[in-house]
Amino acid sequence: VQEFVREMEGDARVVGAESDVSLSAPEGDGSTLPAGGLLLASMIYEQPELRRIGADLARSRATGAGVRVAVIDTGILPHEFLEGRVLPEGWDFVDGDDDPLDEPDGEDNDGDGRVDEGYGHGTFVASLVLAMAPDAEILPFRVLDSDSVGAASFLAAAITMAADRGAHVINLSVSMEERAKVLQEAVQAAHARGVVVIASAGNTGRDDVNYPSALSQAFSVTAVDAFDVRAPFASFGSEIDLSAPGVDLLGAYPSETGTARWSGTSFSAALVTGAYAVLRELEPSAEHEHLLNRLEDTSEPLEDANPEDAGDLGAGRLDAGAASTP
Repeated sequence: VQEFVREMEGDARVVGAESDVSLSAPEGDGSTLPAGGLLLASMIYEQPELRRIGADLARSRATGAGVRVAVIDTGILPHEFLEGRVLPEGWDFVDGDDDPLDEPDGEDNDGDGRVDEGYGHGTFVASLVLAMAPDAEILPFRVLDSDSVGAASFLAAAITMAADRGAHVINLSVSMEERAKVLQEAVQAAHARGVVVIASAGNTGRDDVNYPSALSQAFSVTAVDAFDVRAPFASFGSEIDLSAPGVDLLGAYPSETGTARWSGTSFSAALVTGAYAVLRELEPSAEHEHLLNRLEDTSEPLEDANPEDAGDLGAGRLDAGAASTP
């Protein structure tokens, strides 16, 4: 591979070359696998973790109407909770077509002993965005297969396409251990166009924020539990901008009841993305940095609950009610 890359770099017709980097969803190992839902989809709005961050108060002021949220993930499934709020302008980079449907294949493609462990991830993420901002418009892109396997090239192309198709904010609940230049350039370009990129920090449980969340142009989100203590799986570090609930969240999922409980920084990022959509509706002409600063400035401090992680969990824990207060 490296020999081929060197050949391409020496070709005057080639702008740049690098080996592609593997991409996945942060969830998938051990306790972060989805647990079958016991509650109805209508209860996603009223779950305790959303009430704790003032989601009901925020929704009483704005619902994300007119805000396009790109969810770049495993694709989207038909689901009652998402009905009427998914735009037809997405793209499937896995299959190379215009139908970003999340599809299981019944195979263990990544050889980890689990089959289709990523199935439903994108739908779960989208449902939490909508739980915060019920009138936002979801623009779906599929860059991960049903085992949550993809590539940096898919992600970079999806970010560019999302910006081209009018996304105001991009949710990246995806993870890479290595930096990829093509991805960094895509995030930088979106940021320069005023498109906010909100990314999950990863589930390493260490001071080791994954890409693209570690990029300075991405807004990095990690997870805390119901007591505002850093979740044991959550990545942390100086790159983190904000924390949000991420343990045992209820979301839309292809189960018998249409829901599941799932834990991970993917879902913390989704809540922050939804909160951003609410602020964007309230102040449609505001600079994106102003809105992100508001999320940080109104957050709940975490130092007392996390003395060993001081400075590594961002500005605090999301408080959507406070952020939306005039």
